[in-house]
Amino acid sequence: PAITPRILDQYRLDPCRFIEEQCILENAMDGGRTWVRPVLYPLQRQVTNDVLLTTDPETGEPLYTTVLLSWARKMSKTILAALWWVWRVTCFQNEVVLLAGPTKNAATELAFMSAVAVFTKNEVLKNAVGPKIKHGVIRIQGTESEIRAVSKTYGAQAGVNWTVCHVDELSFFCDKQMSDYFDTVTTPSPARISPMVCITSYAPIRGKSLLLENIHKRAARKEPGLYASIVSGARAVTDACPWISMKFLRRMKATKPPHVFKRVFLNLMTNDSGQLDR
Repeated sequence: PAITPRILDQYRLDPCRFIEEQCILENAMDGGRTWVRPVLYPLQRQVTNDVLLTTDPETGEPLYTTVLLSWARKMSKTILAALWWVWRVTCFQNEVVLLAGPTKNAATELAFMSAVAVFTKNEVLKNAVGPKIKHGVIRIQGTESEIRAVSKTYGAQAGVNWTVCHVDELSFFCDKQMSDYFDTVTTPSPARISPMVCITSYAPIRGKSLLLENIHKRAARKEPGLYASIVSGARAVTDACPWISMKFLRRMKATKPPHVFKRVFLNLMTNDSGQLDR
């Protein structure tokens, strides 16, 4: 649909509609040879509305300031979060979304490239909001909002006044350098109202993924302001995600090291098994 002020008003209240009408992704069903609009499955729809639309009944501000999506591989947790940020920077003024990952160049990571694809493949959206993409930053001229990929060389950008900080694959933040990076990148400005830290990750490596283990413990305590969606085990994964089957999981079990299969494809915590799991 054409982007009009009336449509934008509707999208602000319905992020699922925005994602399904304006976002474009590689078609995984044909190996990425074509591009399609996504259709959210029930878990994605529920989590999207819970995270983006739930407000504090007393203040009216967003309720959740920490979000954990702990899903198995191929459940599209990282891509889903990326589409949330496209919605935010398109529909709202002065949004700053940081994308942080465990590798050196976050600008080539899945979340950033998924957002880039939406703005480059959808001509209607591109013409309406005027994205400028350069050096790991997507700046939206129509809203003066931006998505910025940052890496552990964050350094001088530590003072960025962000509204969302999305950290992907926190399970691999295992050493002091990565822990310090996480602390730096996720420290919000006190000037922002309800800034959100979003974590997308597989289950922790027991005794190594201490940052992620701590968030799981906070979720188990049902800490106020923290939203956690954790999908673990073969039956839970196949029930939640329509394109993951028991046949697929059996094939992965037969071809992957046991600890990798358990942690990555079933999203269950495992012990450290050396460099292979890293």
